[in-house]
Amino acid sequence: MTNVFYLKGLDCPDCGNKLENSIKELASVKQAQLTFALGKLEVEYTDETEKVVKLIKEHGCSIAKETNGEVVSSVKEQEQHLVKTNNFKKIIFQVLAGGVVSAVVSGTVLLLAVLLWLLEMPETIVITSFAGAIIIGGWATAHQGIKSLAQLKFDMNVLMIVALTGAVFIGEWLEGAIIAFLFALSHTLENYSLDKTRQAVKELMTLAPPTATVKKTAQEMVLPIEQVQVGDIVIVRPGERMAMDGKVIVGSSWVNEAPVTGESSLVAKTVAATVYAGTVNEGGYLEISVTKLARESTVSKIIQLVEKALADKPPVQKFIDRFAAYYTPAILVIALGMVTIPTLILGQELLTWIYRALALLLVACPCALIISTPVALVTAMGSAAKTGVLIKGGFYLEQMAKVKTIAFDKTGTLTKGKPRISNVTSFDIDQKIMLQAAYSLEKMSEHPLAKSLCLYAGELGITTLPVALFKVQSGQGVTGQLKQQGSDNAVTWLIGNIKFLLSSGVEIDEQARIVLNKQVASGDTVIGVGCIPGSSSKGILAGLISFRDELRPETIEAMLKIKKLGLDTVMLTGDNTAVANKIANLAAIKQVASQLLPGDKLTEIKKITESKGAVAMVGDGINDAPALAQASVGIAMGASGTDTALETADVALLGDDLNKISFLVVLSRKTLRIIKQNIVMAIGLKLIAVALITTGFFTLWMAVLADMGTTLVVTLNGLRLLKIRDIDVSK
Repeated sequence: MTNVFYLKGLDCPDCGNKLENSIKELASVKQAQLTFALGKLEVEYTDETEKVVKLIKEHGCSIAKETNGEVVSSVKEQEQHLVKTNNFKKIIFQVLAGGVVSAVVSGTVLLLAVLLWLLEMPETIVITSFAGAIIIGGWATAHQGIKSLAQLKFDMNVLMIVALTGAVFIGEWLEGAIIAFLFALSHTLENYSLDKTRQAVKELMTLAPPTATVKKTAQEMVLPIEQVQVGDIVIVRPGERMAMDGKVIVGSSWVNEAPVTGESSLVAKTVAATVYAGTVNEGGYLEISVTKLARESTVSKIIQLVEKALADKPPVQKFIDRFAAYYTPAILVIALGMVTIPTLILGQELLTWIYRALALLLVACPCALIISTPVALVTAMGSAAKTGVLIKGGFYLEQMAKVKTIAFDKTGTLTKGKPRISNVTSFDIDQKIMLQAAYSLEKMSEHPLAKSLCLYAGELGITTLPVALFKVQSGQGVTGQLKQQGSDNAVTWLIGNIKFLLSSGVEIDEQARIVLNKQVASGDTVIGVGCIPGSSSKGILAGLISFRDELRPETIEAMLKIKKLGLDTVMLTGDNTAVANKIANLAAIKQVASQLLPGDKLTEIKKITESKGAVAMVGDGINDAPALAQASVGIAMGASGTDTALETADVALLGDDLNKISFLVVLSRKTLRIIKQNIVMAIGLKLIAVALITTGFFTLWMAVLADMGTTLVVTLNGLRLLKIRDIDVSK
């Protein structure tokens, strides 16, 4: 059995690691994985739900949501089921559990204690009041710290216990109470800030509604989406959100796809159009035939990929995590040295240096450093996902910031990918027979040109013939054997680029070559149809078919934005040189490599990487798979509804909008810059504080304030990524 818990109060990656390890130690737990960036804990076990929930609470977290298969229970329901205590105990638990209540009560008791102190009340009453503030504000931390010490694990909670104990030991009750209050307050503020960073990703998870209106014969039934099956008819009324992926079978409407693809304009949907779960019906009544189960829908896959991406740590975060493992023990050793060396060797006052060592422990808390990277990454990737850019890991976000060149496929990337037939010429063979042969072969292909030809032939009423020995030559063409009606002889037909036909034995006479050159010169994509009769090794050119593809409307603007960012652009295409140059000129791309097979594109990517550095490849995610895999960052177009693109690319542009590439570059550069700023601030501010501590300037409460301030600064700095916008080429 597997349960997924979404946690609140998870404000430190180090605490998250401890919770994960504690759960793994339970006897019946097979696997536990915590994604700190999402506050998501996934546990696979046989039977220990209550023990898992108890551990979660013991580590200072609460459960925002629990999912168990198809069951979703709220926090309130879990509390009623699992926390069987009376109201008084619940109040005590809330006061001591950390968070807002602990911070407020601790602060109130602290103010009362200060007032009693100023009124010169008896020392016993004053100290008792300060002790109360310390216990309330520090109970949760002390509880965690004692558990860590028992396991010989030194973390920030241990540092805080030592500091609070030391403050009480040297009689600094006021400072101890201030420390406890500020630490409880800092936890509350950090938790709030991290919840804000997670919000963009959480919004993805609520895109699809939990129920769907299903049409069963003449009745309508509202069912949980997990119970809706492929083939069911789902009703979506105006203003409602699509619950499932499917195809429209009744009605027409305008649909807002921005929540899934980032596409700002409404998209017209009529019968046979595809719709996605999470999109909003802005117009008429629709009936949708479900094509995917809820767990297989586009939005579900996006959520799964985002979660996986946030679980995978980029190199900079892995380095910081390794560094943090040695950091806390080192600080404890330094603090011990700060007490012993000045007092035992230099003969200075013991209490003074104990005080300074305690201040060091407080200010040296590693939270700000540990959180500096994940807070920026979760904000950036959540923000990107909301705008239709799916980044499959922090590593690729890091790599994108280093990219120097962006390579583009032509068909379906720079162009619309819906070429229209502009000219059909036949030689020595009836044009209808030639088109019938071409249609029969291309009907078995997924290439954009093949789809265009099939549409054209279908409109003419041409039928297909059975195909034998069908074979695909990747990036070149297809072959197969056909039998014309009334004939027993099979004829081998070929359709593809001219180079492929020539290499297959098809001969082109002078007349055909003149027509070919003329059509190529016009900038059209030209393919040939050839046939090899009987057992002959030589064939004839049956005809030429020309296609014309148009640039995407945003291509020119997108290229200008990319160049404004200082990046080079190059086009890699399998099309002929004349067509490639025409499209490149329109798109203002100076570097062009044409007539490339898939393997040739891979070689070109290698060459660019060796000569210019990191390169991103933008393609359709299927035909360009080798080049996408070889590039530093592979960016897939047409990712919405295309499983292969979602699986193979490092980045997917869900709305097929090339303008998102410049947004991605800006976001990646800004993210890397903010991560570096956070690391510098986390270390730099602490070094300044340490220098002030050694001179005796810093008090204990100032040390906590400095630590809290540093953590909040790096968190708020990361939140700036929520406001990243694309560049404006008009300026």
